[in-house]
Amino acid sequence: MKTTIITGGSKGLGKSLTEIYCKNNFQVISIARSQSDFQHPNCRQIQADLSETSQLEKLMTEVFTQINVDKITQIELINNAAMLGEVTPLENCSPASIEKTMALNLTAPMILSSLFLNKLKGHSASQRVVNISSGAALKAYFGWSVYCTSKAGLDMLTRSIAVEQTDKNIKAISIYPGIIDTDMQSQIRNTKKEDFIHVERFINYKKEGQLAAPSTVAEQIYKLIQKNTFENGDLLNI
Repeated sequence: MKTTIITGGSKGLGKSLTEIYCKNNFQVISIARSQSDFQHPNCRQIQADLSETSQLEKLMTEVFTQINVDKITQIELINNAAMLGEVTPLENCSPASIEKTMALNLTAPMILSSLFLNKLKGHSASQRVVNISSGAALKAYFGWSVYCTSKAGLDMLTRSIAVEQTDKNIKAISIYPGIIDTDMQSQIRNTKKEDFIHVERFINYKKEGQLAAPSTVAEQIYKLIQKNTFENGDLLNI
């Protein structure tokens, strides 16, 4: 049995990943704040706000009640859920917004990865922690200080897991999915120029058809993960 746990699975890239994994006969557990309109016999949806980090241990216990651990041969945790947060220079960001964005984008993946690895400790199944990162992890953008910081931290989480997990069955990778036509891009385009000086560039991405469809990117990610030719700790561009 092959199983994947996908966060943020009800919309955008997460929804497309859920669809392609289900169609390829994986057992899929999708975790998201909202219910998806995608229904499939292989998919179990769990509604949860991952920024409420005190609830994550209980959540992962519920997730693993849905998995027959004795029968799995491959299992993946795809940390996809994320938010852009407030787009504005750091001094204008509210403490509550900073806390929530960092909780969802970085703290939640750290806790979920910890629980995932702990529950599978010593298991012979192929285990993969896949972090959906961003080019913003490598380059600072005006107005994106919190988002950039969270994604840079996510990449370091990937590298740290790789250093610690020397079992050949366990791999952690970060994937940069590129610019995708999602709600996050819509939020960016509706930002004031004084808060995000590059807003016109992102408006033009949409006008010029440069945004990739979530389904296209999801298929590339799926093929990349299943090909399994990457090294533990790799940071990979789609």
